Amino acid sequence: LPPAGYGVLISVYAVGSVVGSLLTARLQRSLGTNRCLRAAALLGSATIGGLALAPTPVLAGCALLGLGIATMLWNTLAVTIRQKLTPSHLLGRVTSAFSVLGIGSAPIAAPIGGLIASLANTSLAIGAASLLCALAFTRLSRLPNIDQAIAAS
Repeated sequence: LPPAGYGVLISVYAVGSVVGSLLTARLQRSLGTNRCLRAAALLGSATIGGLALAPTPVLAGCALLGLGIATMLWNTLAVTIRQKLTPSHLLGRVTSAFSVLGIGSAPIAAPIGGLIASLANTSLAIGAASLLCALAFTRLSRLPNIDQAIAAS
């Protein structure tokens, strides 16, 4: 791709994020929080895997559109759940802990991804990210019913 092509791909991801933000409340009402989280993890895994295998910029754009939807669905639900289930006096601490873990893992994960890409190729590094999302998806089936927990709180 020419440099402008990468800008277009990032913009497509942003469009997917806006779409995801607009769909979240409706999906949560119709599917429930647990199913929405699983759908977001599954869609994230599939679209990252699709990005790893995309032979054309158009297919990469489709994968990024779906990834934007999945990312926003996941992030919106996760923050909402955290705010609803965390006692007010602990919310700042819990939010900070999530930020440290989320942002703090980047300096560890980025070099690992770079090493994989250097030793093999970029598609393998992106594919490894897809596998991590798939692992998250399998673990989500063990969550208690979040909607019941929110109603009880």
